[in-house]
Amino acid sequence: MIKHAILTGALQPGQALVETELAQQLGVSKTPVREALKTFAGAGQVTMSEYR
Repeated sequence: MIKHAILTGALQPGQALVETELAQQLGVSKTPVREALKTFAGAGQVTMSEYR
């Protein structure tokens, strides 16, 4: 769902992706959101910033 939101423009370039907010919107815990973001970061689709 996160990838779809990125590709369709629902999540804008440069927009902060906050784990807790995404988890709440998707109705899941933070863990799968964190893992998805790590995967996207590895592919160069997002940039991760710790404690921001």
